[in-house]
Amino acid sequence: MKIVAFGAWGVHDLYNALYQFGLAGIRVDAVVCAKAKQVLSDLTLQRAGNRFVPRAVEDLGGAFVPFYFVKNHNDHHCHELLEMLQPDLVINLGTPNILRTEALNLPRVGVLNCHPGWLPDYRGCTCVEWAIYNGDPVAATCHFMTEGIDEGPIIVQRVMPVVPGTEYAQIRAEMVDHQAKTMIEGIQRIAAEGLSKASLPSQGEGRYYRVIPDELMSEIKEKTRNGGYRSDRSQGLSIS
Repeated sequence: MKIVAFGAWGVHDLYNALYQFGLAGIRVDAVVCAKAKQVLSDLTLQRAGNRFVPRAVEDLGGAFVPFYFVKNHNDHHCHELLEMLQPDLVINLGTPNILRTEALNLPRVGVLNCHPGWLPDYRGCTCVEWAIYNGDPVAATCHFMTEGIDEGPIIVQRVMPVVPGTEYAQIRAEMVDHQAKTMIEGIQRIAAEGLSKASLPSQGEGRYYRVIPDELMSEIKEKTRNGGYRSDRSQGLSIS
């Protein structure tokens, strides 16, 4: 299965995911980077602070992965590039763009994303923070992408265990690798079972969250620091 990754140069999550893919023996045939705002490249460091150890291109080992650069993953240059590369699967490792129908339909199997939240209960923004605030487990969901934000068919989802007393920044740092490993599991399932968007059920109704207000962040940090947050306790989350 030929895999192409969408990412953004300088965004740490991209290199960390590629590193985890290498450890799992999954070959990424090419990376297509679009231009990202500086706020995106700094986001993981802002949330995880010094708990996060970022990987770099030179950490990817001896495997040769060609990088291509476009302004936007929706523009015609990117579409022409994908037509040349002919990927079976595109994986989202941090595109700064909301992908439109043409880009989503170019790969044979589809476009894969790993969202840092349990879908469909936690769609949208800062879902790790909202889950902690609500007393629900933090989780990652690997799903096919559609035009609806975080609404595509689910392939695999995994709760991330959190030891009581683990501080917020550490949870955020660990989520980077947890997302990558969940996506790896999703790719392995697609390859083993021949899954596609059409072969999986739709998510159904869910809830969309906006960016969590700054005034709630101090509560979240205190809750994790003093052991008030437990990842094994769910307040009505639909986890089977």
